[in-house]
Amino acid sequence: MPWTVEQMFDLVADIERYHEFLPGWSQARITQRQGTSLTVRQAIMAGPVRLEFESYAELQRPVRLCVRSSGGPFRRFVIDWRFRPGPRQGCVVRQAASIEMRSLLLELAGERLLDLMTRDIFRRFHDRALLLYGHPGDGPAPRLPP
Repeated sequence: MPWTVEQMFDLVADIERYHEFLPGWSQARITQRQGTSLTVRQAIMAGPVRLEFESYAELQRPVRLCVRSSGGPFRRFVIDWRFRPGPRQGCVVRQAASIEMRSLLLELAGERLLDLMTRDIFRRFHDRALLLYGHPGDGPAPRLPP
């Protein structure tokens, strides 16, 4: 990505705004903050199925953000974001996602969710960064609110 590590980390860490640009995310509300840890109440539409769950995010600004859950419909839910400096003042963003559902009936919803999280997620975060930060080199970019 052509933006800084800090900009991309802040964008990904702005979990409560996911519903504005990620399809399927209907709710993401931080219910508790403790140091670098967040508790987040989320609702995601995976096809016709609404998945509601609580997750825990660990923020290591600006290099890593890891979201985990083993509650609600998930036996295991992990999204691990990594950020490192890249060429020309930009950054390299890596994301790994792993989902295991509690029941076979929910496996189809889990497959749909994994598809949402991997198919075009980088394009959506790129487009969001472009909207918030503008083209790199256009001057100082605003910081996202905490």
